[in-house]
Amino acid sequence: MALVFPGIFFLFGMIGRLELTSNAYLLSFLVLAAIGYYIPNLILARIIEVRQRDLFENFPDAIDLMTICVEAG
Repeated sequence: MALVFPGIFFLFGMIGRLELTSNAYLLSFLVLAAIGYYIPNLILARIIEVRQRDLFENFPDAIDLMTICVEAG
């Protein structure tokens, strides 16, 4: 992702013939690379948080069901 975002920007910049200074291109590449580097970590952290909350909320119900099954034989 850190290479995809700047690559897409470069392609659209060449197709659209953007006239930016070299400093603006460099800044945009660095910002897009940083965004592409951190977005997967943020998405994964959010998925982990949701799954942990789901397990935490449903664990007592699972324990109750296992207890009932064990007592029933």
